[in-house]
Amino acid sequence: MKMIKNRKKLLIGILLIVSIVLYIGINYVVCMQDEEDYNIKNNTDDSKTENILNIKSNFDYAYDISNNNTLSEHSEYIVLLKINSIDGVNNVNRKTGEPVAHPYSYGKATILKKIKGEIESTDIEFIRTGGEMPYSEWIKGDVDSSKLEAIRTESGLANVPVNDIKVKYKADGDIELEAGKIYLAFMNHNLKYNNNNEYNIQGFQYGLREILVRNDINTNAVEKLKVKNNDTGKWENLSDVVSFGEVK
Repeated sequence: MKMIKNRKKLLIGILLIVSIVLYIGINYVVCMQDEEDYNIKNNTDDSKTENILNIKSNFDYAYDISNNNTLSEHSEYIVLLKINSIDGVNNVNRKTGEPVAHPYSYGKATILKKIKGEIESTDIEFIRTGGEMPYSEWIKGDVDSSKLEAIRTESGLANVPVNDIKVKYKADGDIELEAGKIYLAFMNHNLKYNNNNEYNIQGFQYGLREILVRNDINTNAVEKLKVKNNDTGKWENLSDVVSFGEVK
């Protein structure tokens, strides 16, 4: 009788061990499968290739744009600006119809605070050097189309259809403009080249610096806001970057 009971206990024990092993094994397989699916998905996304010609330029300004005071002196307007949309990239002046030396992004923005200069409207249009556009459009408006043809050949894209190529132009060290973010922007306006409500954001990474906003910007004392240093990646006091008169 005891032998039968012992056999039953042994059988139950064996079944329990088998169940535990199976449970662990099944969960291990599920976890491994999830990881494989995730990696495959990522690899699939990463494997998408685009034919992009990356062009960088070094600019030689007549003044030191990395100096906050100098850049402020050469800017008609200094504002806190929210980029609402980036509507396109062009290398033809939209007012004169003439080719420009460097392609530019354009879009719509809202002025949240005015630090220097008077602008009647809070909703403005902006232009800023740099951006990405189809090669076929770029070469039409470029002042030196042979330059792009040479770059295309040197990049090994001579046999790729022009409609499948994009060109990305960026000043060396500059940042990517992002819709939805708020920036400290240094701007100018030239009636000869800009539309009435269109402003040129100048100074590359020094003339457009992200503002750190934890709450509604209108509830913050402007002087206490933090602004990003695009060279170091650190946040600085806005009051250390610009001088405040009557902020509006």
